[in-house]
Amino acid sequence: GTTHLRQPHVAAVAKKLGIDCVPALVGFDIRDGRSVPRFDGVVVCEDVAPLLVEAAASMQEQSEDKQVRKRQREVLANWRGLLRVLAIRARLDADYGAC
Repeated sequence: GTTHLRQPHVAAVAKKLGIDCVPALVGFDIRDGRSVPRFDGVVVCEDVAPLLVEAAASMQEQSEDKQVRKRQREVLANWRGLLRVLAIRARLDADYGAC
């Protein structure tokens, strides 16, 4: 049999692992007077579904960790910039006096 999986990253994990999957057509939307198919998740064989769910959860955790590390780098870069500006301002005040 088959099962419908809606978790994020399942399609990417299936492609990465070489597991056959197809986009799940769940209905149609009307846009600009035309029917447009609406896809939500993928359909896979029942025997590989638990493996895909676990791998997708792992990929989601990795993605979240990557976003946290990126945000930390951005915050540190902002602090470095602020400290650099303050050091320059202090040096200018020392050299030329405060206005």
